[in-house]
Amino acid sequence: GLIDGAHQNVGLGHAFLRHIQRCKALVLMIDMAGVDARKPWDDFKQLRRELELYDPEMLTKPFVVAANKMDMDESVSNLRSFKRRIRGVQVIELAAAFDEGVPALKEAMRSLASATDSN
Repeated sequence: GLIDGAHQNVGLGHAFLRHIQRCKALVLMIDMAGVDARKPWDDFKQLRRELELYDPEMLTKPFVVAANKMDMDESVSNLRSFKRRIRGVQVIELAAAFDEGVPALKEAMRSLASATDSN
């Protein structure tokens, strides 16, 4: 995944960014549990910022937010806060470790892919 500074080739950096640059649509996987005292909405904004700093065109790609770790107690309130702060994005709730929500995420990905194919 992307980490702070990826646009400057930190971590997987440019190799990963070049890879996703070729994708027609993106899934932004966000940890809704807020592990390590991180705020999901800040993580979302940071991911979008890294994409923009690497190539502003990346922000034009259709995307869906995968709200992961919804099996954890703090995720429910964090998701409510996320939806208040980040409006107008499609959010799919899942607990990937338990395969919960994965079919809905797959369907959302199929929809994004078919929408981009028709353009």
